[in-house]
Amino acid sequence: TVASVPHTITSAVSVSLELSSISPVFTSAGRASFPLTITGTGFTSSAVVYWGATALSTQFVSTTQVTAQVPPEDTMSPGVIAISVQTPAPNATTSNTLQFEIVSAQDSTAWPSFTNSTATVAPGLTANYPVTLPASATDVSVSCLNLPSDATCGYSSASGLVTITTK
Repeated sequence: TVASVPHTITSAVSVSLELSSISPVFTSAGRASFPLTITGTGFTSSAVVYWGATALSTQFVSTTQVTAQVPPEDTMSPGVIAISVQTPAPNATTSNTLQFEIVSAQDSTAWPSFTNSTATVAPGLTANYPVTLPASATDVSVSCLNLPSDATCGYSSASGLVTITTK
């Protein structure tokens, strides 16, 4: 006698979930609710954006973009917040993080103005961003968020440029 038994074979599927950019990248403390757009790869309809350890209301746009609504209570204090995206089980995945900055509300009138907001820097090359500072700016320094680990940035008051260099 021959018997047969149906079998179901499943395998774990590894989905690469990677963030490449967020927009905006900063806001002033106490701002009203605003949408945060995250681009990357591997997003699914069940993806959830995290603001630090807090899950945000998330809308799936495509496998390369999601948006989340940031409530005003999450921007009350200046600081830097880690942004990540997670997908639930059975193939639970957590992305890399990108940094979002909340600046003091009183600083919002003294923000620098950049001629270009984006640039592509090939390995071993440099990108320059012309910046116009408020007349009241003194002792200027620069801090660049979300750069690759092999990149550096700096500011030259002589040239009025923020320079990003990769290796």
